[in-house]
Parts: sequence; structure tokens; C-alpha cells
Amino acid sequence: KDAETGLGVAGANVNGWPDFTYGGDMGIMGFPSYQEISGTTDAAGMFQSGIWNGAYTLSVSADGYFYASDSIQVNGADIAHTTELTPVPAPNSTLSGSVVNQSTGAPVAGAEILVYPDYSYMGINYWGGYATPEAAYTDAAGRYTAQVYGGASSISVYADGFYGYWGSVNVPDDFAMNFDMALFPIVEPEKVSVLAGKVVDENGGAVAGAAVQVTYWPGSCGYDV
Repeated sequence: KDAETGLGVAGANVNGWPDFTYGGDMGIMGFPSYQEISGTTDAAGMFQSGIWNGAYTLSVSADGYFYASDSIQVNGADIAHTTELTPVPAPNSTLSGSVVNQSTGAPVAGAEILVYPDYSYMGINYWGGYATPEAAYTDAAGRYTAQVYGGASSISVYADGFYGYWGSVNVPDDFAMNFDMALFPIVEPEKVSVLAGKVVDENGGAVAGAAVQVTYWPGSCGYDV
């Protein structure tokens, strides 16, 4: 359930991992011979499953909430366990700046900016608690504005015709910060170098009619030649 409202959280992922021992017996390779339980909560935030006796680690995750982990013990009777999920707060800081061409200094319009918070927020660890951030895009003047979480974050920038930018930024909580970036333009390979060679078979004989394709892949901003 939601730790603030007390309401059930629908669609939460529930997983229960049994400890590596069960009644002193071990499974193959030292792991238990039974499997974990898993599933999702219903519209009321409820989850039900059969479960073996023993000690478990219970993990629960849901979009918009911090990850939660509990230890439970099953001793031959039905067990009811409540997990409270803490909502992830809305971003309260603003990151803005400009994206320019490293070679010319001209603004880069239409660049996509993504800012991912690190795996902690205000000292709380989580797994997948933050939803995928909304992308910000530069305008005709190369300017962008993005709502971000306070703290350390990773930032990436993509634009057609440019190498991608990957870096980090640490924005104070509840703060407006400027962060400018420069992208290196991709120079078409055929205007720089010539690649030549020979295609042969295993005996060294020339292979006529072989199709040769060179793929240029700078990070994730690649194109085929």
C-alpha cells in the first residue's frame, strides 16, 4: 500500500526469494529445490500465492515508488504481510542550458536531452523507483529546460548528425541550474579516408562479386555507409 495515503498500489511487482536452506536440506548446487514466488498486485493492491515454509526475502517495486524489501518467516500457517511503498517525489529542480556545435558554436536545434537520477535520492536506495524521465528538446536557439531531481544524475544528449553526449551533473535540491553542452559533428567517413582491400577464400583465391558493407557506429548515433 501507499505509505502516505494507505491505499492499495495496483500493478506492483511482488517477488519472494526463499533462503538458501530449508529444514537443513539443500537443493542442487546448494540452492533450494523450490522456486521463488512472483506476480503483480490487483486493483486493490492485493497479491496472493502459495508459499513453502521457511524464511523469505520479499521485494516489491512499482512505478513512482521506491523499492521495498522485507524479511518474512512462514511456519506452516497462512500469513498476511503488508508492504508500504514510499512515493517518489516529483522533480523539484530545474536544469536548463544550451547545446551548440563544438566546431562552429552554432546552436543545435531538436537535440534530445535525458536526465536520469542516480540510484539514491536523499540517502534512500531504490531499484527502478523513478519512472523513465521525460525528454527535453532544444529549441531553434539550442536552449532546453528539464525538470530534474536534486542530486547526482546522468545526462545524455542525442542529435542527428552529431556524436552523442554522456556526462553527469549534480543539481542542488530545489534549485535552478544552468548546464551547457557542445556536440561534435559526425564527419562522413568517405570525405576523410579511403578503405580498400581484397576479399579472398580460405585458399587465398580472389572472391568476385562479394558485397562489402562498412557500418559506422559512434556510440548509439550510428548510420550505415
